[in-house]
Amino acid sequence: MPIALAMLGNWRHHWPWLYYRDLWLQERGQWLGTFLHLGRLHQFRPVLELGDEDRWAARSLSAPYVLLAPHIGRYRLPGAGALWRNVKGWGDERWSRLAGSVRERGYTPVTLAAADQAPVAGTLPMLGLPIRQVAGLIERATALVSVESGLWFVAAALGTPFMIVPWWLPRSVDWAAPMRTPHRLIARRAASLGMVVAQLDALIGEHGRH
Repeated sequence: MPIALAMLGNWRHHWPWLYYRDLWLQERGQWLGTFLHLGRLHQFRPVLELGDEDRWAARSLSAPYVLLAPHIGRYRLPGAGALWRNVKGWGDERWSRLAGSVRERGYTPVTLAAADQAPVAGTLPMLGLPIRQVAGLIERATALVSVESGLWFVAAALGTPFMIVPWWLPRSVDWAAPMRTPHRLIARRAASLGMVVAQLDALIGEHGRH
């Protein structure tokens, strides 16, 4: 609310409703740069520094691993969860089959999820970890495969290759590109299991950590 009121009071600089447009159609963070009178931003990669204590969970995994994050966020508005599952979700069976493909390639598939969320079948569950422990896991992962959620921002900050499936925004909206971290955005219409596995192979082959 304080930010919204400040936007209204600063209407001579930028019409308030344009910030919402910019949030969706410009690089992630540009709307805030405009609000703070910083002009056009040139560096969009998030900054995240981890300590040894943040890597405790990651050190428990000895083999190379690929992280799977299949769950969308929680929403309090009635019907919002079902709506966003239809928009952002990819289906339990496909996640399970993807985990099998990851294992066939010599990587341990690991599920990242909240404590009360189900892990992907056939994966090593890492559930309910503090967010900095999650970041430590992402830092050392070969790659992250996620729905469109906040975890891919963590991957971008740490330079971990990531894939978002399904990517539900138009092709013209590529928030990840300015962050300069290797990634793939797989649109829903192209998000067959075969396509996702092929793109993951390519991503790991070009940029993955082994």
